[in-house]
Formats: sequence, structure tokens, C-alpha cells
Amino acid sequence: MKNKKIIAVTALIISSAFFFNGISSLKLYNKIKNANLKVEKKDFEKGREEYNSILKTSPIEEIKNNILKSFYQEKKYDDVVEIQYKNGFLKGNSYTYLGLQSKEKQKELLDKALNEYKEAMKESQDINIKKNYEIVLNMLNNQQNKDNDQKDKQDNQQNKDNDQKDKQDNQQNKDNKQKDKQNNQQNKDNDQKDKQDNQQNKDNDQKDKQDNQQNKDNDQKDKQDNQQNKDNDQKDKQDNQQNKDNDQKDKQDNQQNKDNDQKDKQDNHQNKDNDQKDKQNNQQNKDNDQKDKQNKDKSESAPPSQMTTQKLSEEDMKKAEIKAILKRLEGNEKQSFKNNERFIDISDDNNSNKW
Repeated sequence: MKNKKIIAVTALIISSAFFFNGISSLKLYNKIKNANLKVEKKDFEKGREEYNSILKTSPIEEIKNNILKSFYQEKKYDDVVEIQYKNGFLKGNSYTYLGLQSKEKQKELLDKALNEYKEAMKESQDINIKKNYEIVLNMLNNQQNKDNDQKDKQDNQQNKDNDQKDKQDNQQNKDNKQKDKQNNQQNKDNDQKDKQDNQQNKDNDQKDKQDNQQNKDNDQKDKQDNQQNKDNDQKDKQDNQQNKDNDQKDKQDNQQNKDNDQKDKQDNHQNKDNDQKDKQNNQQNKDNDQKDKQNKDKSESAPPSQMTTQKLSEEDMKKAEIKAILKRLEGNEKQSFKNNERFIDISDDNNSNKW
């Protein structure tokens, strides 16, 4: 109803303007009336077409205002704020509606609404303009307060987070310092270990050289040992053969010793017989000596022919006595040789004492 009154008043003003200016064009009046009726019937697009048609021939400012109002009535607030026609009150309201619908651009749009209201208050004392200005201003202040409260909360939370982060950073710094100390100590230990490892490596290299040399020496010794083993094997074969030969010779020597023992027994018996015979011969010699002495005594008193015969008998007796002594010496020499042979083996250097 308010809009209808506004349009009616507008039409009356225009009609009056035409009347006072001596304009009597009924056709223009009818166009304006027709456009107003279309707007009243919410046929906003047709009404604006009529208004724009009038502006082509009659640039009336109130017609421009009607076009702006038609956009406002149609709730096309974007078109209201974009159109170049002036109406601070309607544009302020349009910016306010747009601001309430957009959180991202709310402050920007409400500030523009305040500016439009300020311009409108310069041209009109309408209390509604001032009230709307104050409402939007309070909205901005409240929103600013909310934003400030929200920012305070965020700042407080940020401060708490910063305090917590500072504590964590301090603890982290302490941990880092402790870790740095540990790392420094670890580095020192690693340096020391590296030195030890280097020395160990040098020692190992030296030992490897020594081991290599030892291995070479061992290889050389192994070759020598292998050769020695071959020589020993060859010598063992020879020794085995020699042992076989020695065993065979030992058997022969044993048999020879048995034979010699038997012969020694026989020789001992013969010696005993010879000793007995020597005793007999000695006794015979003594008897012969006694007899010779008696014969000598007799021969001195006997005739010459008897002495010749007696002399020949003495010579034969001496020959027989010499022959018996030589035979006894020969028997003793043989026995002495066999006794020595039992102690010393003169036939083979490799044979042991067979006694």
C-alpha cells in the first residue's frame, strides 16, 4: 500500500508539473499511468519498458526513481545498487539486504548502506532513513563486537596455543641440547672408535701381510714336507725292504748262532778234552823229563852206542811235545775267536747284538 501511495503521489506530482508548466499532452500522461498500473500489478518488466520509453522523449527524474523503485519492489537488490539513478534510502536498504545474505562481504555492503543513508539524510529529514541508518550502524557495531570477541577468543586460544608451543619449544630446545650433548659425545665416541678402527685396520693389514707371508712360508714348508714325506715314504719302503732283508738275515743269523752254539758246546767239550789231554801231556812231559833225567844219568855211565840211541829218543820226544803245545794253542785261538764273534757282529753294520 505504501508503494502504491508513493506511485500515486508521483503521478500526481508529474501531472501537476505538466499542468503548471502548461503541458497538456494527454498521451504522456496515459503512458505514465499505464506504466504505473503495470508496476502495481507486479508486471515490473513491462512497467520498466514503459518508463524507459518515456525517458527517451521526456527525461523526467521521477521516472528514473520509479524504475529504481520497481527493481526494489521486485527484490532485485543487485539491480537497485547497480543502477545509476539516485535514491539513497532504497539503495541503502538494498545494500543492507545483500549484506545480510553474504557473510563474506557483509561488512563491505553494510558500510555502503551507511554511506547511502548518509547521502539520503542530506536530502531528506525522513525519520525512517535515520532509523535504518542507526539499525545498520548497530548491526555493524554488534558484528564488530562479535568479531572482536571472536578475535579475542581466537587470540586467547592462539596465546594458549603459543604458550603451549613455547613450552613445547622450550622442552624441545632442552631435548635438542641434551641430544646435542649426546650427539657430541657420540661423535667423540665415534671419532675414538674410528681411530681405534683405523688402528685395528692397520694392525689387521699388518697381520694380513704377516699371515700372507706365513701362508707363503707354510706353502713352502708344505711343499718341503710333501717332498720330505715322499722321501720318507721312499725311505720307508727301502727300510721295510731292508727290515725284510734284516729279518731274513736275522733268521739266518739265529740259525747260524744256534749252529755256533752247538759248535761252541762241541768246542768246549773238545777244549775240556784238550785240557785233560794237556794235563796228561804235561804229566807225560814231567814223566819224560824225569825219565830223561834218569836216562841222562844212565847215559853218562853207559857205553857210547847206548848214548846215541838214547839221544835220538829224546829228540823225538821234544818234537812230540812241541807238536802237542802247538795243537793246544791252535785250539785256544779258535775258541777265543768264536767268543769274540758273539759280542761284536763284524758281518753287517745294521745287525744288532745277537748274543
